[in-house]
Amino acid sequence: MTLNIQWDKIICLCLVVIVFLSLFINTGIVPTESMDPTIKMNSRIWYKRLTLPTINSINVDDIIVIHPTEAFYNHEFGDSETKLLVKRVVGVPVSVIHAFTT
Repeated sequence: MTLNIQWDKIICLCLVVIVFLSLFINTGIVPTESMDPTIKMNSRIWYKRLTLPTINSINVDDIIVIHPTEAFYNHEFGDSETKLLVKRVVGVPVSVIHAFTT
């Protein structure tokens, strides 16, 4: 019994899956140690794209990925090598945040 494989359909299906995933999922490398020990520097991460965040889509303790704008590089805390900012959310609207020094 011979196996009749229709390669054109398989290739088309793979391309559709790749395009679909690239619309919602992205990868990147963590450029700094700011998330250590949760995420190590130079670790490759996969993250979900969120184009229009709603009021309940981002919560405290979520880890978010930000692509810096040109204005970020005009401040002393940014450099031209930073491709991604990976940060943890510490507050949302109506949160009360207390800062303590030790």
